[in-house]
Amino acid sequence: MHRGQQLALLGALALLVGALLPWASVTSPILGLSLSKAGYEGDGMFTGAIGLLLLLGSVLYKGEPGRIYSIGTSILAFLGGVILLYDFSNISSLTSQAGQGVMTSIGPGVYLSIVGGGR
Repeated sequence: MHRGQQLALLGALALLVGALLPWASVTSPILGLSLSKAGYEGDGMFTGAIGLLLLLGSVLYKGEPGRIYSIGTSILAFLGGVILLYDFSNISSLTSQAGQGVMTSIGPGVYLSIVGGGR
């Protein structure tokens, strides 16, 4: 397995695991309420699917590193990155709009997925 395949494999695993982790959480101590939303409950299902495609591609590809492999993985990583930046921006804007007594935060799944997509 060449270095590009190894990096794609690591990125794919990060995308898959990131899709399962929380992407956003909302807590209201006043109401005693705490909610968390995992990536697969929203756009994480797309980044997880991209991770799965990258995983299959890096495991099943037996040829030499080349242009086709590099272009395919780059396109998939770019698509995952666009989705993640969109979601990161939306979650960030919700965080800044949260009212008094409500705390929102970006979950670890988003950060891990960003690392995986940017591998």
